[in-house]
Amino acid sequence: MQAATAPTAVGGNIAVQRKARELSQQALANRAKISKSLLAKIEIGDRACRPAVAASIAAALGVPLTVLYGQPYAESADPQLIDALRSAVRRHRHPAVTELRADRLTADIDAASRMRASTDYARLLPILPALIARAVAHAHDTQDPAAWELLVDAYSCAFTVAHRLGYPDLADLVAARQEWAAHQSWTPVAQLAAAWTEAGCYQSAGDYLEGLAVTDRALTAMSATATDSVAGVVAAGSLTSAPSPWPPGRGTRPPPGTTWRRPNDWPGTSATRTCTGTT
Repeated sequence: MQAATAPTAVGGNIAVQRKARELSQQALANRAKISKSLLAKIEIGDRACRPAVAASIAAALGVPLTVLYGQPYAESADPQLIDALRSAVRRHRHPAVTELRADRLTADIDAASRMRASTDYARLLPILPALIARAVAHAHDTQDPAAWELLVDAYSCAFTVAHRLGYPDLADLVAARQEWAAHQSWTPVAQLAAAWTEAGCYQSAGDYLEGLAVTDRALTAMSATATDSVAGVVAAGSLTSAPSPWPPGRGTRPPPGTTWRRPNDWPGTSATRTCTGTT
């Protein structure tokens, strides 16, 4: 399994755009009709930038929302292709499949993963809706953990495309579907791939602490399984070698004593964790 590309944090992009326009935090906050305190926290990653707030800030800066979300391309995707991808991701229980071709599914998803790795999104986007539908149908038909892992891989491709082409809401939906698929397989590799995507969503929204917590929980759960498969090692390496979600200049870990809570903790982890300050 391959991890998706790490997204750029919204807060940092807001700060860059604000400074380029020689605006103070107070001036931008006034334009966006939010508090200066909230803006300051978003820029340094202490507070997540919710979609509605991001839209207000983008309007105040006079830039498309995709600029704040790290859109690296000037061209836009075909709206019909994006709609088709949304539909395929939405239909996670009743896929619209005309031809399953289960014997070709693994090879086709591997090919899609290579397109993602080479950033060939122009070729990848058109094939994703049908590929995801086939993977969903195959997973439901077989209930095989390996089939659910294939679906997790297909969702990884969809997440990267949605994020890189500037559709953060679609990227969040894909991440939720991928987590669902990973839980159907209950394999460590699928769990790690889903955790990487989930952490990327939090990082993209500027919620660095929760992104770090997701990564930490996934690695803790992985170590408890004692798996030594090549795929497991690669997946764990993707999490540990990815750029730190903690804001630059503040270290790679949250301050000692920081506590986070989340209702759906990973198996084998406690509902409350406190950072000790160790690496």
